[in-house]
Amino acid sequence: YSGSSRSFLDALVSSSSSLILKSPEEGARTLIYAAVAPQVVSGSYMVDCEQQQVSPAGRDYQSAQKLWDLSTQLLDEKLAA
Repeated sequence: YSGSSRSFLDALVSSSSSLILKSPEEGARTLIYAAVAPQVVSGSYMVDCEQQQVSPAGRDYQSAQKLWDLSTQLLDEKLAA
């Protein structure tokens, strides 16, 4: 990249990230709310300080177990190497 196109790319990423990314304060808001709000049910899925319904895929315990087993197998292989 030339300097000018790099500057343009940096400016584009910088200006658009505020539309996508949250500030640290915004990111922490839901975590803190979930920790202290008495009406929040423990283990709830939270988005922007609101409880959300977990998708069917998120409640698939058989797939979760397969993923857990695969993860531990890969870690065992990596740590043994």
